[in-house]
Formats: sequence, structure tokens, C-alpha cells
Amino acid sequence: MSSLSHADQLCHKRGREIPKSVSGGVRNPYTQSFGVVVQRQLTSNVLLDIAYIGAFGRKLIILRAINPAVYGPGATVRNTSARRIYAPVFDSIGGLFSDGNSEYNSLQVTLTKRLQKRPHVRSGLHLFESDRRSAIGR
Repeated sequence: MSSLSHADQLCHKRGREIPKSVSGGVRNPYTQSFGVVVQRQLTSNVLLDIAYIGAFGRKLIILRAINPAVYGPGATVRNTSARRIYAPVFDSIGGLFSDGNSEYNSLQVTLTKRLQKRPHVRSGLHLFESDRRSAIGR
């Protein structure tokens, strides 16, 4: 039975330890959410809702390869380790950095019609855009 934790066992490959790195500038990540809703009664039994919902995250923790394989002629998946910058001493090296960002934007439109002697009918449209980026190369 090995005395290494599961994570440390995964970081040993072909007899070489794969270093783990955490940037000295790692900061606390944060997110913010916001929204605005406009509601308008068009007729006595028709209601229109238009909403904008947004959110963003800053300083998100991302994993970046510090010892990437250099692409060149004859590069294949099989020779990835041999093409690394610090090969053959080190294989894959991953670093944690806090320069990730995310954004979410959404437009929501709902039309509600109340019917006489029945429950109301609701129809809606939801458009959204989501993006997660990392500031690589800073």
C-alpha cells in the first residue's frame, strides 16, 4: 500500500514527480449578479415582462500549463512529453493562477394573457450569452 495520497500518486509519472505550482499572486475570486425588470400592462388582460439579467466573475482560479509541449514538424500525441520545454527532467507542470474571468448576459421576454373563465397563458423567450475567459500571457 502506498503512503502517498491519491493526488500525489497522480502526480508521479514514469518515476518523475510532476511539480504543482501556485502563483504567488493568487487572489480571492468574486462574482457579482445584477438584473432589471420592466413590466407593462398592455391591455386589461395582457402583461409584458422584459428582464435583463447579468453576472460576472473576476480573479477566477484557472489551471495553466507551465511546461507546454512545443509544436513543430513531426509532433504527435505520442511524443508530447519529449517536446516539453523542460523535458526530460519534468513532464507536465500545472500552475494555478487567479486571472480567469466569466460573464453571463440574458434577455428574458414574457407575455402573459389572462383568459376569461380559464387560467392564464404564458409565452416566453430567453436569449443568453455566456463566456469564460482567462487572461493568458499577462
